[in-house]
Amino acid sequence: MRFARSKRGLRLKTVDSCFQDLKESRLVEDTFTIDEVSEVLNGLQAVVHSEVESELINTAYTNVLLLRQLFAQAEKWYLKLQTDISELEN
Repeated sequence: MRFARSKRGLRLKTVDSCFQDLKESRLVEDTFTIDEVSEVLNGLQAVVHSEVESELINTAYTNVLLLRQLFAQAEKWYLKLQTDISELEN
């Protein structure tokens, strides 16, 4: 859990950094047109989308690797594992 928390914190800092970079690099004028604001927001959306997608993929891979290790250990000890998929919805 500590590992997941630290990774989540790191990704949140990265997202915060995306917003800060945008503020410092693109918001230098006092007045913007609708098209300029739209362009800035679309760029920010793309960057944040990429960061979140990357984190979700990494989380899924980490979970799969952990499960794979647990299943390998269980198989080694001839354990029979049962899962309750309905718990995942909660």
